[in-house]
Amino acid sequence: MQIKRFFAKDTHRALRKVREAMGPDAVIISNRQVEDGVEILASGDYDDSRIDIPAQADAPQAAAVAEPARRDPDQDKVIRGMREEIHQLKNLMESQLGAMKVGQWAQHDEVRAHLFRQFSRLGLGADLITRFVSATAGEKDLVVASRKALALLAKKLKITDRDLLEEGGVAVLIGPTGAGKTTTIAKLAARFVMEQGADGVVMISADNRRIGAHEQLLAFGKLLGIPVLHAREPRELDSMLAALADKKLVLVDSAGMDQADLQNPGRLPGFNNRSGDVRHYLVLPATMQRVAMDRILSALRKAGIAGCILTKVDEAAALGDAFTSLLRHRVPVAYWTDGQRIEKDLYRADAGDLVSRAVRLSKARHVNKDDRLMLAMLKSAGAATELRH
Repeated sequence: MQIKRFFAKDTHRALRKVREAMGPDAVIISNRQVEDGVEILASGDYDDSRIDIPAQADAPQAAAVAEPARRDPDQDKVIRGMREEIHQLKNLMESQLGAMKVGQWAQHDEVRAHLFRQFSRLGLGADLITRFVSATAGEKDLVVASRKALALLAKKLKITDRDLLEEGGVAVLIGPTGAGKTTTIAKLAARFVMEQGADGVVMISADNRRIGAHEQLLAFGKLLGIPVLHAREPRELDSMLAALADKKLVLVDSAGMDQADLQNPGRLPGFNNRSGDVRHYLVLPATMQRVAMDRILSALRKAGIAGCILTKVDEAAALGDAFTSLLRHRVPVAYWTDGQRIEKDLYRADAGDLVSRAVRLSKARHVNKDDRLMLAMLKSAGAATELRH
């Protein structure tokens, strides 16, 4: 890890030195007052994946028969706290550097300043906004610059090359409670039935935590005319997958992830299955806050996720949080959903369509905000008129 020390009379000047020397992706390690001003330690190649919570401590080498050492809960808590502090420092620096850049643009580049405000309304992280807007340097036409920046956003947003419904295989849907995994499985099954018939698809319920989870999937299965099985433990799921090898598509529903699952993704259904045909798709609601998405994606970064299915897009005020998390963690999008109709509200991911929808959401939210302000002003004016009369 490359670490450098920077001195300046104040924090603003010190951060400017950090940015000039290491770029916008630098991370603040420490920040303290010294006799002549401020001292900042910064890293230009920080990777939080290097900070891992060990699955198991090393057993004593002197022991004739090594017994697995127990994890120290206090140590785990300290490590998680360190990671959270580093993420907070990184977000703080991104905001400060973004503000510095906007200040420069406001004085010398009106087009870039306007673009920064436009992308901020999308909800993107300050570091990504600065990167996309900076790529339009030299462009004097606002419309052209906006198109270039949005095109770059669409280009950077990763989309899966493989189509699950066409290729088939075993797809295990994982994600937080309330993400819409069961409904998404029903939508995938419905699309498969409409395109290829009901003979080649099976749904399996592996959610043994939520009351009524199997019954809900069973109801979808009856509606679509396809079988639904219930796996009550990992071994039973493995046996089912082996017996269903002749089926083109097997869709597995899982329980909502908890903290134990994030610490040890191997607990999730299908991760220990040796078949190379098992793929895991992370279901994330577009309504989830960025910090929660980052926590899940960080925990699963080594788990081999095939892609993300973005749900509840119609309920989201903006898509910037989802875009930022997916871009930072380099996770591709496979599908997205925007309603409850299992036969229609499922879409193959397309970066251009997602960016266009994000722009429409941003404009609608901005207009609605202006409408609310105008309505408040009119009500206030009306109240004042009544008082005068």
